[in-house]
Amino acid sequence: MTPWFQIGPFGLALLGVGAVGAWWIKRELANEPVGHHKDPLGPREEPPDTKLFSYPVETELDLPRAAAAWERAWAARYGERLTSAQANVLLAHTVLASGRKGEVVSHNLVRKTTHRFDPHRWTVVRRVEWKGPRPVYRWVPIRAYLSDKAGADDWLATLGERATVAVRAANPGAYVRALGLPPKIAAEYAPELTAEWKRLQAA
Repeated sequence: MTPWFQIGPFGLALLGVGAVGAWWIKRELANEPVGHHKDPLGPREEPPDTKLFSYPVETELDLPRAAAAWERAWAARYGERLTSAQANVLLAHTVLASGRKGEVVSHNLVRKTTHRFDPHRWTVVRRVEWKGPRPVYRWVPIRAYLSDKAGADDWLATLGERATVAVRAANPGAYVRALGLPPKIAAEYAPELTAEWKRLQAA
């Protein structure tokens, strides 16, 4: 092994820089936000006007109340009464959107997201950005409403004709495909929504 005194001053400088660099990288990684559940990372995109922000209000998912909100909103918009099978397409969406804890945030039944130019009230929810042994969470801006029906009304107003037809046909798979999701996400989400719809049908 070459003794340190044979490395020369340039080699010693390189060793010093390497040691300091390794220390700096380790320190920065330790200080980098990791997105814990209690301290998620910030939104990726610029959120809407902060003057329109309202703190998230989390309520336990109440299936009868959510179903009633969908039925009232549908009747008001289309003048039709949803059958149980039709309503369960929308209700299954609510169940999956509410997550494992079954929480509805600020009456947003499907956690409809928002954007920087949205002039309406908004709030945030935690969303898992990366799954693994140590999942990474990030705050995601979503719309905030004064009631479940207001949230249902707004979602129905954004649905295209294909999604509306899918609800009328009580077809959860077609409903997912009509939402305009990326193909990979739609392929993963459709079976989940269908399985939840079947569970609601059997209940």
